Amino acid sequence: MKTLNLLLYMVFSLSLVAQTNITLNDSYQLVSKNYPIIKQKELLAQKNKAEINVIEKAKLPTLDLSAQATYLSDVTHVPISTPAFNIPSPNNDQYKANININQLIYNGGAINKMVEEKSLKLQAQQKQVDVSLYQLKKQINQLYFSIVLLQEKRELLNQKEVLLTAKLNEVKSGIENGMVEQSFAYLLEIEKVKVNQLQVELSNNINSL
Repeated sequence: MKTLNLLLYMVFSLSLVAQTNITLNDSYQLVSKNYPIIKQKELLAQKNKAEINVIEKAKLPTLDLSAQATYLSDVTHVPISTPAFNIPSPNNDQYKANININQLIYNGGAINKMVEEKSLKLQAQQKQVDVSLYQLKKQINQLYFSIVLLQEKRELLNQKEVLLTAKLNEVKSGIENGMVEQSFAYLLEIEKVKVNQLQVELSNNINSL
């Protein structure tokens, strides 16, 4: 795969990558690693898992414990007392405790339906993240291949500069020997200046992209 030789600014990671060769696949991986929206997938999955756990807890048995203490100022007693038989009077303090265990037997599939709805919602949200990532990759493609095109143009200009330099040296040699007029050298130098200006402009555009 063709590589890019550029100064790459990764805005989303707020860090400057040194001048290096970056492939298109490298760009995709950098986006997947650094772009904030990508992390939403994991966060959405964690949130969905927590919500489903809360819903499914309704299937588990529940334990209710209640306690009551009562003080009676007057209690009923039987005033019978014999050496062989004695009925004790009840205490004024009375305590009562209850334990209730509840187990859901049937709810018409409402819990399963809620879990299914949560799962479908998660899929829709993660799909939206994928759409955002796809749009981002389209932007990367546009920038990447724009850079490739500009680099090709710059390479052509570099070759043209080499030819102009070689031609200019020949002309200067001809001028020294009185075989070529000075005006030819001026024309070549003007053309070379134009090429250098275009090279600088292309380099700036590449760095900007």
